[in-house]
Amino acid sequence: MNRRQFIERSVAAGLGLSLGQHLVGATPAKTTQLDAKGFFTLGQVDGRWLLITPEGKPFFTLGMNHIDPATLRYPENIHIWEDKYDGSTLKWIQESVVPNLKEWGFNSVGWVQEVAVRKWRHSRPFTVDEYKALEMPYCHLLPFMESHQWEKHTVHFDFFSDDWAEWVDYIARSHCAELKDDPNLIGYFYSDCPT
Repeated sequence: MNRRQFIERSVAAGLGLSLGQHLVGATPAKTTQLDAKGFFTLGQVDGRWLLITPEGKPFFTLGMNHIDPATLRYPENIHIWEDKYDGSTLKWIQESVVPNLKEWGFNSVGWVQEVAVRKWRHSRPFTVDEYKALEMPYCHLLPFMESHQWEKHTVHFDFFSDDWAEWVDYIARSHCAELKDDPNLIGYFYSDCPT
């Protein structure tokens, strides 16, 4: 049994159904959005809440987090980054990330950022072009607050202040404006480690 079969069978056993069989014939979902056509949404199928694809089909996301090329840029691996991927994150995504994720049985991407240096911030999120290079469903983190206990630059906002409202508005404008029309966007995370 390969890794893809193992993951699919494990998930199917946990759900008590066979992936790809039970959900294919499911009745249309009642969505939570006013106009969800062309986008991921939530809906009910046979009394169960599920993600619904832009095509209106039930979707069980099986993704991976912390996808980042940082390890290819260390001195011992930089030759791979430069020779194999021409120093291009887009090429790395298209030629390594996507084929490997699909081969391993994943159908989506969770959070892409990685811890860059202990006690400091995470690496940057993917750009719009990098998400497009994935050509698979994904989630994106809206960094309203970095709240990790190890984070050197954690800021604890007063959630009832004007500063907080202004910050949240800025984050929503700067991140959502670029991604809002992408049919592969499943949704947003607000924190990877809620406190």
